[in-house]
Amino acid sequence: MEDQVKKIVEENKASGYSVVLIKIDLCEYIFRSISRGEWRKILSARYARLKGKEKDPLAMLESQEFESEEIAQSCTLYPIVNFDKLPAGVVLKLSDEILRLSSFEEEQLEVKRL
Repeated sequence: MEDQVKKIVEENKASGYSVVLIKIDLCEYIFRSISRGEWRKILSARYARLKGKEKDPLAMLESQEFESEEIAQSCTLYPIVNFDKLPAGVVLKLSDEILRLSSFEEEQLEVKRL
C-alpha cells in the first residue's frame, strides 16, 4: 500500500471511522464508515428530492441510486475513481458494504440482559 494511502487510512481511523479494504471484480477499494452527520445530510437531501413525489416509483428509484452513489463517493478513500465509469453494480456493492460497516445491519448488535 502506498504511503499516501496509508496516511489517509490512519487519519480516518484516528478520526473514529472504521476503515476496511474490499475486493470487487479484482479491484481493491478502501472505504470508511459513514458518520451520523453525513447520514442525516443524505436523509435531508432525500426528503427535498422526493417532496411531492412520494408515490412516484421512478423518483424513488432515482433517489436510491443517487444516495448509493453519494455514500460511495463520500466514503471511498482509495482509489479515487470516476463513479460514472465504474460497472453499474460496483457503486451499489460499495454503498451496501459501507452501510453494513456503519452498523446498519442487525447482526452487529450484541445485547446482554443485565
